[in-house]
Amino acid sequence: LEARPEALALEPGRAVARVLAGQPGGFRIYSPSYSLPALAAVERGLAQADGVNPLQLADYVAVMRIATGTDGGRGTGDGGQSGTTNDSGGTSGRQPPAAGVLNPGYSVTLPPFPGGDPATANRDARPNPAALGLLNIGYVVSAFPLAVPGLQPIEPQPVAGATLYRNTLAQARYRLLYRLPRATDRAELLATFARGELATLNDAVPNRPLPGPDSPSDGAPAAPRAIAVLEESPDRIRLQVQAERAGMLVVSGIGYPGWRARV
Repeated sequence: LEARPEALALEPGRAVARVLAGQPGGFRIYSPSYSLPALAAVERGLAQADGVNPLQLADYVAVMRIATGTDGGRGTGDGGQSGTTNDSGGTSGRQPPAAGVLNPGYSVTLPPFPGGDPATANRDARPNPAALGLLNIGYVVSAFPLAVPGLQPIEPQPVAGATLYRNTLAQARYRLLYRLPRATDRAELLATFARGELATLNDAVPNRPLPGPDSPSDGAPAAPRAIAVLEESPDRIRLQVQAERAGMLVVSGIGYPGWRARV
C-alpha cells in the first residue's frame, strides 16, 4: 500500500472529469483506456459504465463486451468465442476469433487490458455506439483516437492526453417504450442488443403495443410528458412518470439480484 495526499490521489483524471461534469443531461461514461479513474469521477458525481470491480455479473460483462468491441467484433459478448455458455462461464463450439481485441476471460477490470497497458491494450477495439447508447453511455474518453461513426469529439484538443467523445446515439437512462420484442434465447437477445435494440426473454413483458389511444404499431419510444427523478442513489431510485398513453418504463442499469420495482 502507498499512502498519498488527497490532492495527489485525486489529480489523475481531474481535468477530464471537470469537462464532463459541465455537459448537460444524465449519462454514463466509458473509457477503453482507463482515462477517467473512479476517484476523479466520484468527486464530480459522474456515473461510469466501466472500472475496477472483482465481482461482475455475467450478463453485464456480455453486453459490455459487445458495446465496447472487446468481443472480437462478433456481437456475441463471449470474448470472440461463439458457442453456448455453461454454468461455469465456459463455452462450447469455439470458432476462430474475429478481428479486434479479444477479451481473454475474467478480469478484475471492465474492460480488461490485455498486456497490462490501459493506454494501448484496447486501441484495436471498435466500440458500438448504438449498444453503448442503450447503456446510457453518453461520453467516451480515450487515450487513442476512435474513428467510429456516432462518436464526435467535444473538444478541439485532447484533455490531459485523452480525447473526449460524445455518443450521438446515447439514450436516456429512464425512458418509456410501448413494447419489447421477445427473444427466443440468450444468443438472439445479445444479437438484438448488438444492433442497438432492446428485447426480452421475459414472457410477462408485452411483445405487442399496449392498448390505448393512438398506440403505435412499431414499438417506437413513447413520448412522456415528464419523467421526474425524485430520488437516485446506488440502492434506491424513485421516479414520477406522466405519460399520454400506456407504456413500459425502462431503467438503464445493472440488474443486480435484489432490485424490486413497485408502482
